[in-house]
Amino acid sequence: MTNERVDQPRQQQESILTEPRRATPDDSGELARLRLVMLRAEPPIEDSSWTAEAARWFRDQLDANPSFAAYVIADSTGLVCCAAGLVNHHPPRPGASPYRGHLFSVATDPEHRRRGYARACVSALREWLVERGAASVTLTSSPDGHELYRSLGFARDPDDYMVWRQPRSPES
Repeated sequence: MTNERVDQPRQQQESILTEPRRATPDDSGELARLRLVMLRAEPPIEDSSWTAEAARWFRDQLDANPSFAAYVIADSTGLVCCAAGLVNHHPPRPGASPYRGHLFSVATDPEHRRRGYARACVSALREWLVERGAASVTLTSSPDGHELYRSLGFARDPDDYMVWRQPRSPES
């Protein structure tokens, strides 16, 4: 997979599929490229050496994980927008579904933003997650995405989640 398209403006295409479709394993390279677009947004990430591994991961998920889906919008040159997600099965507890969705890798090529593509992909993916039993859907958002997600019914979670992360080694 090459990442040349990340830095090169894409030609405007007259025929962009505006209805999202389910991603297939053949989309894995483009999903990795769009993930790089998303990660370069804020704060900027310049290292793209991991994109081949990301493409393999997307291919593996799309090939074999029934709890994973991605929705995409494409033009004749490739994907212009994507949203990926998983249904997670948690231990049962009273009054709550054990299925929870998580959205990630919501990305749109910069020259295709503000056209409703992310809204369409996120809405399709949220519907897919709910159809599989997810009673809630979580995501992490950049400040640029807050208004979109609020307009789709997402709200800040009142739970104060705590996170532990493995310390980075000095060479990473």
